[in-house]
Amino acid sequence: MHPIFFMQISPKFLHANSTSHTWPFSAIAELIDNAYDPDVHARQIWIDWTCIRGHPLVYG
Repeated sequence: MHPIFFMQISPKFLHANSTSHTWPFSAIAELIDNAYDPDVHARQIWIDWTCIRGHPLVYG
């Protein structure tokens, strides 16, 4: 059985390393670009969206 490792990350770290896109298509392009990175080896790309506090959120 594989051990499960837990770690804590500061919200400031997450905010500093996040990418904000003002245009939805740039966010989708970023997700597709990340899937084509050489170390990822993605065979499928799934993109979904949701609303958080009334703001749309695109994730993949």
